Amino acid sequence: MISSALAFVACVTGYHPEDGLIGGYQDKKIAPGVWEVFYKGNDNTSVPTVQELALLRALDLLERNGCEHYTILWRDTYTVGMHVPWARVTMRVACAKPAASPLSTPVQPELNELRGKYVR
Repeated sequence: MISSALAFVACVTGYHPEDGLIGGYQDKKIAPGVWEVFYKGNDNTSVPTVQELALLRALDLLERNGCEHYTILWRDTYTVGMHVPWARVTMRVACAKPAASPLSTPVQPELNELRGKYVR
């Protein structure tokens, strides 16, 4: 029983809602076409992985809401720990129209790449 509990705690954070033990995402719509995404990794999940998982959640939300292009309004990565850090990424994304924002990025190519990497 103890070894299965330890194996569970030693898991890398995957793509799922936050559950407290191994991290995950939270999100909220803060304005029409704008979402804030929080993603918390655990000490077995690298900072770049947590950043990609946060982006995956943001792109998922954008696609589900009919957005074809997006802009990251801001992103912050907070890490804790010296030897084995865990990370929490907060990002705000917005639906964007390519003509209105030359910095907008198409949702689908990046979303497909991240889904292929993290969604089983």
